[in-house]
Amino acid sequence: MFGGYSVFHIDHFAPHSKFPLLKEEYTNLVYSCPSCNRAKSDKWVGGRADISHNETEGFVDPCCETYEEQLDRDFDGQFIASSEVGRYMIKNLRLYLARHQYVWQAKQIRRLRERLRVLIASEELVDQNKIRILSLIDELTQAYEQFSALAIEKEVK
Repeated sequence: MFGGYSVFHIDHFAPHSKFPLLKEEYTNLVYSCPSCNRAKSDKWVGGRADISHNETEGFVDPCCETYEEQLDRDFDGQFIASSEVGRYMIKNLRLYLARHQYVWQAKQIRRLRERLRVLIASEELVDQNKIRILSLIDELTQAYEQFSALAIEKEVK
């Protein structure tokens, strides 16, 4: 749906429906996953484009330095609010949905699998049992990634 789970939309951070002069303003454009873009839609806490939150409600521009102060992830990749605005963002962007966790986990697995493949191809690794075990881990992580993609597609429908 909408090009798959790893394709991004261009979001007007301050909604152009409320601030039409910003429709083509480059600094107002951010990448957004399709789910978040649709969930945010034209939600905005006030009447000024330059004020995106009121310390308890609203959104923080993902390009802003304070964005990472709002949200974190637990060991499994679930979003955790680090502030009241973070809590608002999790609720209103529906960051609690499993698809966000699956995408994060799939990215982590891809990174680890790339490191694994480098290790398998390494000339230093000559033990055939270790190579076989690492190859099986590679296959398993690939299967999980495929399962994860299917689970996300199923949840989106």
